[in-house]
Amino acid sequence: MENDAELVVAFQAATPFEAQNVAGILRSEGIPVFIEGGFLQDEIAVAGRITGRVDCQVRVPKSYLKSARDAIAAARLSGRTFEQAPEEEE
Repeated sequence: MENDAELVVAFQAATPFEAQNVAGILRSEGIPVFIEGGFLQDEIAVAGRITGRVDCQVRVPKSYLKSARDAIAAARLSGRTFEQAPEEEE
């Protein structure tokens, strides 16, 4: 498998919503993103949805891993949280 084709975990999200927030940050930086585990429909996933915990992995091509981690770190440094909906500006 080519280095670019291999997907690696850039972020481990607790919920599909958190994974989508992180994926949006990465996409805005031009980083290709794949979310694994956000659409599971087995008994374990259903139980996780009921309890509010469904682990989702935000994956990126291996060659983008450093850029992805840098973008996530920059978002955190700016005070961004991933588990909450963004506040609407008035």
